[in-house]
Order: sequence, then structure tokens, then C-alpha cells
Amino acid sequence: MPDHVKVSTPKALFELIRQAHGPEEATKICTISNETPLLTVRANTIKCTRDELIKEFTDELGWNVRATKHAPNGIRFMTPPDGNLFSSVQFKKGHFEV
Repeated sequence: MPDHVKVSTPKALFELIRQAHGPEEATKICTISNETPLLTVRANTIKCTRDELIKEFTDELGWNVRATKHAPNGIRFMTPPDGNLFSSVQFKKGHFEV
């Protein structure tokens, strides 16, 4: 089976990545790009702080969240939230966006 098929990537795209990074790195890049990312939201700091929102998510809703490393207002869900994210009071008040 061709390498681009093994990593579910169009042949032309795989070839561009392979040429730029080599075959092993191309396989790693394509494999990672096929993973489902963790849900990340942005705190609306006009209405609340990121830390306040993290506290509400963890204490009130029991969601497993962490502050993002690079985005100053980002919050990453370490596990999918229980229930409907968009029916939460925090979303309805405009405290965050996906």
C-alpha cells in the first residue's frame, strides 16, 4: 500500500510534505493531522476572565478544562463536556465562543 494511502492523505499533498520534510516526518505529520483535536474555546474577556470561566466550568459544571499554553484567552477541554455546551448559562451570557 502506498505511503499516502496508509496515512489517508492525497498523493500530491503527501508528496509536497515528503519533499519538504522527508518520508518519516511526512508520515508523522499526516498521521497527526488526521487526529481529532481537543475542543478549545475562547473566553470573552469583555464579560469575564479566563480564570473565572475555568472555575465555573470545573466547579459548577464538572468539566475537565485547562488554560491553553499559547492563546491568552483559550480554554482547552481535556475530555468532551457533559451535556450541550451551547445550552450552558456561560454560553448564553456570551462568556465564551468556540
